[in-house]
Amino acid sequence: MTTPNKTPPGADPKQLERTGTVREIGSQAVWSLSSCKPGFGVDQLRDDNLETYWQSDGSQPHLVNIQF
Repeated sequence: MTTPNKTPPGADPKQLERTGTVREIGSQAVWSLSSCKPGFGVDQLRDDNLETYWQSDGSQPHLVNIQF
């Protein structure tokens, strides 16, 4: 039995995707959030922009659900 390849610590996910080591499948999922501030939802969480992010002021715990 062989052990699957492990992603090296500190590896750049974008570089791994470009080389075919990994692939991004998040677009195939249904994403939902337990809560979010206006303008800080799923689109901002997934937009690949380091200047945007998901943010919530709802009660804890906060949940990010990803269904395939």
